[in-house]
Amino acid sequence: MSDTAVEERSAEVVDAQDAIRSGEVIRLTKIDEDAGEFTMRLLVEDEETIDGRYFTKDAVEWRDLPLPLMMKTKNTGEGHKESVAIGAIAEMWREGSEIWGRGHFSATEDGQQGRQLIAEGVLNGVSADVGGASSEFEADPDGGAQKQRISKGTVMGATVLPLQAFGEARVVVTADGEPDPEAVTAAAPVRPSKAHFEDPKLTRPTAITVGEDRTHVFGHLATWDTCHVGIQGR
Repeated sequence: MSDTAVEERSAEVVDAQDAIRSGEVIRLTKIDEDAGEFTMRLLVEDEETIDGRYFTKDAVEWRDLPLPLMMKTKNTGEGHKESVAIGAIAEMWREGSEIWGRGHFSATEDGQQGRQLIAEGVLNGVSADVGGASSEFEADPDGGAQKQRISKGTVMGATVLPLQAFGEARVVVTADGEPDPEAVTAAAPVRPSKAHFEDPKLTRPTAITVGEDRTHVFGHLATWDTCHVGIQGR
């Protein structure tokens, strides 16, 4: 390509090239402000997942922003496969051992479906898509299963899904575009009814069910002698 062709590039293209090379984010098109925004706690370092993995302190980095927010609505047991893009993570930051993020939903049908499911509390778990991980397995001093110690990993995106590995990893729809981290940690009613904690007297394995008053759920998380979906043979 000739130098003349380079000189003829528009100022907008040159600005975009500079942004890509420097890693700085600029919006080349107008974002639909009515599409909604989200805030999430993506993971907590030094906290163990349900399947025995944990990131060491300061192990987590992330790629240049924005990063994709994906969504998976079916529990197929195949990781993050079959997920669809519903938004973009525009900001990420660290608070102690917690990795936080915020961004906006897409105005597409998938994006708005994700926004609705998260707002309704149907989906509120989120899982980091991590690449370039350095890890090793270590024995449990109490004689349990081996644990996976991850000393380095780069976040490439995140996926909203029904069952997340980190119990603390949550995402909420941000009201009026302002982040509300407290909503991530306080999703339950402040004064739940005592009746919500009584034995529902189930006579057979029952899926998680929303009560008729739509203020509580009941059912079985698992049955005895059933293998864990993420740990084969146990």
